[in-house]
Amino acid sequence: MTLTTRNVCLKSYPKGTPTAEDFMMTTTEVADAQDGEITVRNHYMSVDPYMRGRMSGIKTYIAPFELGQPMEGGAVGEIIQSGHPDYKVGDWVMTMLGWREVFTAPVEKLQAVMLQKIDPSIIPAQSFLGVGGMPGLTAYAGLYKVAEFRPGETVLVSGAAGAVGSVVCQLAKADGAKVVGLAGSDEKCKWLESHGVDTAINYKTTENLTKALQKAAPEGFDVYFENVGGEMLEAALNTMKMFGRIAACGMISQYNNESPAPGPNN
Repeated sequence: MTLTTRNVCLKSYPKGTPTAEDFMMTTTEVADAQDGEITVRNHYMSVDPYMRGRMSGIKTYIAPFELGQPMEGGAVGEIIQSGHPDYKVGDWVMTMLGWREVFTAPVEKLQAVMLQKIDPSIIPAQSFLGVGGMPGLTAYAGLYKVAEFRPGETVLVSGAAGAVGSVVCQLAKADGAKVVGLAGSDEKCKWLESHGVDTAINYKTTENLTKALQKAAPEGFDVYFENVGGEMLEAALNTMKMFGRIAACGMISQYNNESPAPGPNN
């Protein structure tokens, strides 16, 4: 029986915030796996902030998405056909060929990007796209290697309820930190505090973010884990301790800007 797959493709490069009109769905046939190839049925895919940069049509540290072609991104799935001795039918793998239901590809080509066997009996399969995958590693490396966090310090995290930020908060708390998290809704703030964050601040309803941070941590912050930029970066700069460290992971508040935003005014 011929396999088919539905694919999410970029129809046009968005100007400002992406809309549904910038995307299209296609249905294509999937070839059977030949020697050295595997066929994978994706079960979960990841939508990550860096993907917005690939929708610009401009090459940065990675090539942009091609118009009319399936988009790419982290995904976990199950091998349903195999022409490779090291990959068996029923094995679970993580690849960068998300945004499609099924694909066939050479193992050698997949290995050049991110092909990795995973074991869903250890943690849920989708967790390899979160805490057990790139977001978790980003959180760990950013906190300990970049920001050089030391147990017991005071840590501020923006985007604190996100895939990376939430792991940063929990790692820091587990290592004795006082943690303040910034998030965009009361529901997210309650979730953060239920997971150990000392103070969670809804930046959308806070009139003066600098004053709110000063109240939450009068002594200032040793570490700021930056995911958002904009007003949050300004407030963080106002409340850092002398010789505090900032891990600049992302500036997601600016990814949809059509022209460069002004830098911090402080």
